[in-house]
Amino acid sequence: MSKRRRQRPKVRGRNPDSSAEEEETIVNANPFLYPYVSKTKINKAKYNDEINQLFDEQVLKHEEFNKKYIPDVKMKPLKKFYRPSFSPHMNSWIIDIAFYKNTKPYLFIINENTRYLIVYALKSKSADDIYDGLEDFINMYTNRYIGETFVKNPIRNPIYIKGDGEKGFAAIEDYLDNDPYVKFYLRPPKSRASFRMTNSYNVIDAAIKTVRNLVGRASGQKPDAFSDENLLGNVIRIYNNTVHSTFLNKFTPAEMQESPELEALYIKHCRDKLEEVDFKRQQSGYLTYPPGAILLVHLNLGKTDYKFTKRRRNFDELGKFVRYERGNCVVDLLHNYPEFKRIIIPPFYTKFVALNLDDYRNKYNKDL
Repeated sequence: MSKRRRQRPKVRGRNPDSSAEEEETIVNANPFLYPYVSKTKINKAKYNDEINQLFDEQVLKHEEFNKKYIPDVKMKPLKKFYRPSFSPHMNSWIIDIAFYKNTKPYLFIINENTRYLIVYALKSKSADDIYDGLEDFINMYTNRYIGETFVKNPIRNPIYIKGDGEKGFAAIEDYLDNDPYVKFYLRPPKSRASFRMTNSYNVIDAAIKTVRNLVGRASGQKPDAFSDENLLGNVIRIYNNTVHSTFLNKFTPAEMQESPELEALYIKHCRDKLEEVDFKRQQSGYLTYPPGAILLVHLNLGKTDYKFTKRRRNFDELGKFVRYERGNCVVDLLHNYPEFKRIIIPPFYTKFVALNLDDYRNKYNKDL
């Protein structure tokens, strides 16, 4: 019985008896006779010059477009320039007034580092009612004499309080200036020369929004649910005993408030992150603007009367750089809004356009 001869496996597009050099010569000579050889190598050599030429043309068109028009910038990549929300001082708090439609007002007080939230019900938004609630809070979180009795509290002091441009806060500023236990900082209101477009009070705003949503869900979206003090107290208790995303969902605001060591570690972590963010800003040229430079700015108009105005670009306003103030840019808008002319804005919401007005006219052949 004769043995069957073993055959070599056939390879498509290749002669098994030919070498690699012979195969490459054959393919280069007539590639269409060997259609199963990789077409990528054939097309790459054939169209490489054409692709490079088309790419160069696109680059030239992009450069010519940038000379005539200022390109827009996307907002999402700018998150790497956000500064962390924290205070370098322990026992630092932010206050704000919140109410819903015709419900009673509440004084919201949140710790800037621990995110611990305290709420006082007010009769009205007058300065006297605000001061009564704030006085109870100050007596609770500082070691001091009340009459002839010394109230001892293990929580840190002195106490730092920040407020926005509420009229009631401005009225009680004079009372608190003479208090040695309290360091009170008031943000300028909209009526003053500078209008802040920064995120310096987003901690208290986010907390108020969260509480409103929780109250609405717990009450079945009743319109007067925000006036129910018992329901609001339960929501505040849940908020303070739920792990917070700021602490990587590991600690609750109550745990952070009770432990000065955890708060000190959080401040150190934020300081390290702040140095990293400032270095990125310096590398990106955000901290090198000369006075009088023309900048293209992005305005956060969410809390103004222009929040529903249609906008075709993210960066859509021109301004003149004035100076740096606490890491932010002070800019005079060239096309002024009736409410504000000078703004304070984070540097990553700006884009350098020209050194001055003359340079802007020469670059873009436009007058302001």
